[in-house]
Amino acid sequence: MKKKPAPYHHGDLRNAIVVRASKIVQEDGADALSLRACARQIGVDASAVYRHFKSKNDILLEIARTAFARLATQMELAESKVPTQNPHDALLAIGVAYVFFARANPHIFDMMFALAAKNCMADVEGKSPNGKNPAEILHAAWGRVLIANGRSKNSDDSFPLLLWGTVHGLSNLINQGLGLQDETAVKTAVESACKSMISGRLSEPT
Repeated sequence: MKKKPAPYHHGDLRNAIVVRASKIVQEDGADALSLRACARQIGVDASAVYRHFKSKNDILLEIARTAFARLATQMELAESKVPTQNPHDALLAIGVAYVFFARANPHIFDMMFALAAKNCMADVEGKSPNGKNPAEILHAAWGRVLIANGRSKNSDDSFPLLLWGTVHGLSNLINQGLGLQDETAVKTAVESACKSMISGRLSEPT
């Protein structure tokens, strides 16, 4: 006989809902999320969930914000492990961290950007403990590469979007089973793609 979920007694119900809903999306995708099912798994009445979130979209937005914050934190962590005198390698580390986050959280990753497209990026914006979102981290890292190569950090604001598109595309291909799956091979491929783009961009006349 299937056991019923234990009654929920902790005071932070909102956080418990987000954690449980995130687990459902992580395992089965956003379409599998139901607020009533979420309430049932936590062990509370559905009306308790609706007091915190008016709709499924509201809770998905909260999950997306949390996920973008986690992504930003992982990007910064990867960057922090590279010596400051190597901004080029730091930028590569950020790209690898992005793809590895997507690999580890495929359903969450899909949902994050689907919601950003459906709503707007501001609705799902999540930041690292240092107060930066993924785009800001990427732009700042590219600025340091430019400075290291004798250029103004604001002299090329379009390249980060191109680099983002590359790692995002690789993430989607890998998650769809169309790209490399071995962790070492993925890391090598991401670094190679980013190196080629960065080298080519820096070789262009200013």
